[in-house]
Amino acid sequence: MHVRTRARRDRMFGASTSLLYPEERVQWGSASNADVRKRNLTIALQHVMLHDGESTRAEIVRVTSLTSATVSSLLAQLIADGYVEDAGQAESTGGKRPTTLRINRHRHGILSIVARPRRLRGAVLDLTGTIVEVIERRLDHALQPSDVDAFTTELIGSTSLHPIAIALQVPGTTNRTEVLESVQLKWENVGLDSLLGSHAGIPAFLVNDADAGSIAEGVQGGDPSENSVFVHLGEGVGIAVMLAGRLLHGPAASAGEIGHVRVQFGEEQIRCRCGRYGCLEAVSSLAAMLGSSFSDDLEPDEIRSIVESAETRGIIELGALTLARTLQMVCATLNVRSIVIGGAGVYLGDAFIDVLNDELEHEPGRGATPPTARYAVNSDIFLGGAQYALAETLGVRWRRIESGDVEVPEPDEASEALAG
Repeated sequence: MHVRTRARRDRMFGASTSLLYPEERVQWGSASNADVRKRNLTIALQHVMLHDGESTRAEIVRVTSLTSATVSSLLAQLIADGYVEDAGQAESTGGKRPTTLRINRHRHGILSIVARPRRLRGAVLDLTGTIVEVIERRLDHALQPSDVDAFTTELIGSTSLHPIAIALQVPGTTNRTEVLESVQLKWENVGLDSLLGSHAGIPAFLVNDADAGSIAEGVQGGDPSENSVFVHLGEGVGIAVMLAGRLLHGPAASAGEIGHVRVQFGEEQIRCRCGRYGCLEAVSSLAAMLGSSFSDDLEPDEIRSIVESAETRGIIELGALTLARTLQMVCATLNVRSIVIGGAGVYLGDAFIDVLNDELEHEPGRGATPPTARYAVNSDIFLGGAQYALAETLGVRWRRIESGDVEVPEPDEASEALAG
């Protein structure tokens, strides 16, 4: 983790206690009072976030088993820091009407930026996940790190919200603080200091397209505990693997980078833009299936128009067949049965998904249940990166789920001492 992001996060709530990325949970046997309070602040904020406008102090006391005094102290801090606010009076159930709580939409925000070779798009999201500002810039040159820094300055200037985190979404391999390689951007080993040097005081995180899409799908589309493979289709091909609700990154942060794996052999090999032959990207990317007229900068209607042209049908079918055969191996290895197609691939229509599923069902292997593919339900390009930054910074998530599904650890005895 980059030093500046950890320091900033510790000043807020302490180490990440995300329900979606539970990498740094408090060890209760040795937790200090400060650690316990940070954890309890996260639990209280998560409850308000999942029940925005309906949560009450009494309900948080009931769910957490903390004392009323402790919960009041936690909420007083969250209100003072601008994360939560009183929402009004709930209906009476026979006694004093309780005050409901909601997320403060007017104090803090998260910046989510999507980088493409000749285009930058950015959004400011409030702490409910609502987009409040969007700007974009088309470039007449290949994207440079300095362009990202200048664009971020412009995005910050477009809003009155105080930015608590920045998410930068890029195509390629990242390790959260460095773009290790991006064929599309022609970047190698480009760090956050080069990309966001003017904003070193704000926690910043890199996330690739496939991971961002998978996270967004978990927020609004599917069960976050689901085992799934998310396929991002655009100028390139990448996948994100979600196992038991956690993204699989791998020791070198390159899990899912299958675009340049060789899947064609012999005379049928197609030359890839990376210079090699037979790569999956050379057959199943949208650039391969839709031709030179496609780019990630196109609008949805423009993509649909290309898809509907007769000359692309045979090439799209070949791309679907090749992708299905590749995913059969991935899903068989991981015992995953759910495949989600995202990115600009959601505009490929019924013909593509039907061919994909027909091939996935063909000879799945003895005793194996074939995986099934569907299109992503969420096309918001900013949500995944913003949720990633929110989870890493405050340890909470936006997805509304039943309170019984939220993991709430037993409070340590030391937490009760905070009441005084």
